[in-house]
Amino acid sequence: MSDVGFAGKPDPVIRAGSSSGNFSRGFRETGEVMGIRGENTIEYHPRLSDRELERRLDRHGAFFGPKLKGEGAYFIIRSPLPAAIAPEPPARPGSLESRWFDSDYRARELVHDISGRHYAGDAVPSAYLNFGSGNLAGLFSPSYRLDEETIWFDDSPPATDIREIPLLPLDFDGRLFRAVSDTIRKLGEISKGRFVLGMTDIGSNLDVLFSLMPKERALKDMRKNPGGMRNALARVTEGYLEYYRRCRELMGGPKSPVSAFNQMVFRGHYGKVMSESSVMISPAHFGEFVLPTVERQATLLERIVFNLDPVGHARLLPGILGSEFIRALEWNPPDLPGDDTGMGPKDYGSAETARFANSVLESGKKLILRFMLPEQAVELAKKIPSDGVVYSIHARDPSEAERTWELLRHLTAT
Repeated sequence: MSDVGFAGKPDPVIRAGSSSGNFSRGFRETGEVMGIRGENTIEYHPRLSDRELERRLDRHGAFFGPKLKGEGAYFIIRSPLPAAIAPEPPARPGSLESRWFDSDYRARELVHDISGRHYAGDAVPSAYLNFGSGNLAGLFSPSYRLDEETIWFDDSPPATDIREIPLLPLDFDGRLFRAVSDTIRKLGEISKGRFVLGMTDIGSNLDVLFSLMPKERALKDMRKNPGGMRNALARVTEGYLEYYRRCRELMGGPKSPVSAFNQMVFRGHYGKVMSESSVMISPAHFGEFVLPTVERQATLLERIVFNLDPVGHARLLPGILGSEFIRALEWNPPDLPGDDTGMGPKDYGSAETARFANSVLESGKKLILRFMLPEQAVELAKKIPSDGVVYSIHARDPSEAERTWELLRHLTAT
């Protein structure tokens, strides 16, 4: 990795080091910023030396290996930089549509996000594209919903009958996937040696299907037309796999590293699978209809992480833990009181937390805990085993990030 964030002659603007291998300089440049032309000044603060980056990538790569005693926990600890040295944000387009479909802006926004963070512990700088869980459904349907934080499923399904789903075309030439692919290309040009590209949420199985036809009708078809349901889910799953293949090729193929929303980084084909709509069905129907789609995804994805809500999915947990194709679970607890954005710290303080985590770990699966505050991570680390657990922690500043890293490393080692 170069110690200069941009091409051209840099001007040093800060001096800040850390015990976890971060560089001691940052640079500012105006005009053409990391290959993207713009009027805003963007400061890019290089993060990791080549040796430190490789150490962390090796750590990440070992996560999906055999669960070994003494493996230890993984700590993905990030924090914002102090305001005095934080980079200037790019000029924000006025319309919500432009904020999603202007690939220049999307790339600059992601560079800004990466540049404005400190990375401690096992954290690796990565650009998570986040085009939202509804963007695969948007390729099946001309109707989708743009929100501030995500592209979501629309309430205007293109089909009325389960038999129509296998006939729906996938539009990889349309505006939505073009925005995804253009943003990947722009980031690919500037990411080498600086950060890892992250796979967007794609959406799969029932979540996509229930947006393509009235969900009440689909639920009835599980009982009355199970063959039609399997055919429809097969069409959605093939769409997922084609979407993934195209994105992964744009990212450099399976030999290049790739990350996901949970900030874990691997080479090869790795993806997160979710099925929020499964809370509406029985464990028997989950096993009959949803788990076979995961098995089909596993023909491409060597490593599958299943995202779950521990409350809504609790009765489905035996099927999830029993699947040989699911290697790890990504935990998504409710938001803390007062935060309903879905993007803030989560409530890890319930009485069920440690018991739930222990049941996952005892099954032999690994566990990824997202959106944790430092104090939550410290408390939970006292109650559950360390091996095979990822703590994704949002510290408030670099100093807290480094202190948390040292404390957790000591706590889990003893």
